[in-house]
Amino acid sequence: EWSDGVKLTANHLKDGFLRIIDPKLKSGNSSMVTPYIINAKEYIDGKVSEDELGVRVIDDRTLVLEMKHPTPFLLELLTHQIFSPVRNDVVEAGGVGWDKNTEIAVSSGAYILSEYVKDEYSTIYKNMNYWNAEQVKIDRIVFKIRGDETDIVSQYNNGEVDGVYEVLSSDFRLIPDSDIESFSRIMPSTAFLIINHESGVLKHKEFRKALSISIDRELLVKNVLFGAGIPTDYLVPFSYKIAGESFRDYTELVKGTDVNKAREIIKNQNEKNEYADEPIRFFHIESGVDSVASEEIIRQYRDELGLEITSKALPWSELYGAANSGDFDVIMMGWGADYHHPMTFLSLFIEGSFYNPLVRWHDEVYEESLEKSQLITDQNEYLKALRNIEDMILEGHHIIPVYHRRNLFLMSTELKGWYTRGTNFIFDEAYFENK
Repeated sequence: EWSDGVKLTANHLKDGFLRIIDPKLKSGNSSMVTPYIINAKEYIDGKVSEDELGVRVIDDRTLVLEMKHPTPFLLELLTHQIFSPVRNDVVEAGGVGWDKNTEIAVSSGAYILSEYVKDEYSTIYKNMNYWNAEQVKIDRIVFKIRGDETDIVSQYNNGEVDGVYEVLSSDFRLIPDSDIESFSRIMPSTAFLIINHESGVLKHKEFRKALSISIDRELLVKNVLFGAGIPTDYLVPFSYKIAGESFRDYTELVKGTDVNKAREIIKNQNEKNEYADEPIRFFHIESGVDSVASEEIIRQYRDELGLEITSKALPWSELYGAANSGDFDVIMMGWGADYHHPMTFLSLFIEGSFYNPLVRWHDEVYEESLEKSQLITDQNEYLKALRNIEDMILEGHHIIPVYHRRNLFLMSTELKGWYTRGTNFIFDEAYFENK
């Protein structure tokens, strides 16, 4: 049941799918559906009706998805929150901002939203109609937004907060008896530089290569991030496994730094009048680990390659705006997994994806290779094909991977039973040991 007692049915799941590909909503997540479900792209384009879409309800408990081709990672894909059921009556009654309207909010999960104050905090309460409500031990959770001036470490030390989603390595020096290894996890996430292929010298593949091979990733992670990451030259996290084998060998994630080769490339660009020492505009987020990493990369470009860099630290909304408009040369961004499969990274570069307009690179051969890979039934061959597809991105230096993110967090030692799924913390079965 929903939190208001209404019966949860397969039609609510279908309505969730329809919102993802609703032409009027223009969802940025539609690319998680259109490559796989029959007529999903045609539905967005207004070429077919709902009856022709590969999403059908058989009865209250049965939803059928008709796929264009075998989709071996379908179950992983469907774990993403966008595939949650939807109540159209609530959406229509609430209008814009319905999902944060506590007067009409409903939930089919373990908790329901009860308070929401923008940029300050939100509160969720236990959903008594949840199917597994007996196992939900914590009745109320408050999520506070951490402001720039908030001394979150002191609040944690004083017991005012039980957990902090993300902290810097330097914060651990302020926590008595802290063990950084106990408060960290390898994230299914990769920080990388986006290169504007339409901007000046960056049109040239060799110059993009120089920007990549000159970065000392191991120094950056060890001495600047203090271990808050894993240096890498690859996009897909090594921890993903297919046929029992890791996507990449952990010991071979970094190909090495070659500053001399990078300098030679830049010299040759100069001699061919392809690079006139024009400043490179490097944008990054204004705070956090990626900001610190960006500043180090900029230092390396200036000191080791003699490049003139103009940098700008921006809040997320402005950073995304610059990336989307193409008003940049290099931007430090990245991606965190939507689901547990390499495809969540490799599909970033297909037409209609969230990242496609930011990277400004599209290749029909790449898309065809991705689609054909789904027809491979031998898992060892499938792994090989996906690695080759990743190489298509990296060989052209369309992006420059720098490190796999390592999330540093704080959590009360009295809180037990919580776990992580992807980039999320799950508290459905959490409890306090001494409360």
